[in-house]
Amino acid sequence: MVLACAANGWDSATYLEPTHPLQQLVRETVSRVSGAAVEHSAVDGCGAPLFSTTVEGLARSFRALVTAPEGTPERRVADAMRAHPFFVGGDSHANSDTMTRLPGVLAKGGAEGVIGMAAPGGQAVAMKIVDGNPRATTLVALEVLGALGVDSSGAGSLVHLPVLGGGEPVGEIVVGADVDAWVAATRTDAR
Repeated sequence: MVLACAANGWDSATYLEPTHPLQQLVRETVSRVSGAAVEHSAVDGCGAPLFSTTVEGLARSFRALVTAPEGTPERRVADAMRAHPFFVGGDSHANSDTMTRLPGVLAKGGAEGVIGMAAPGGQAVAMKIVDGNPRATTLVALEVLGALGVDSSGAGSLVHLPVLGGGEPVGEIVVGADVDAWVAATRTDAR
């Protein structure tokens, strides 16, 4: 954000203010790419403004990134994420691991159990896990992408989430019955 301020000649001391030209550009971009008006703003963990969208708007945003034409800002973001997945989440992070294991897929989780994911063909998913815990987000997103025809067989351990008790597996996190039924119906409809 500071670099964007420098490149545009904007004040870098106040770039976190919602009224700053950078933040206004971010707000307009979120609305344009998501297809949803920004109705609320908050502050994220880094202190920057956080602009609202809908879950559907988040999925549209991920789709817009993976289907954007060469040379557009959206495509440059997608290309940068694909080329450097480590910088999206870090070592052994589900976002980075997903993009490394499934080339071309974009994945980015957020606070309180939010995730967006899209495949190169434009299939996209976004969700908010109600309890706010991100432990199942990647699993559910990959299941949904699979139902939409995306090959996620390379995901490996990202979809096998053991629950440990005393250091030993005592169970596994799996998709719920409602998601499982939707996935089964979607795969059947696609045939």
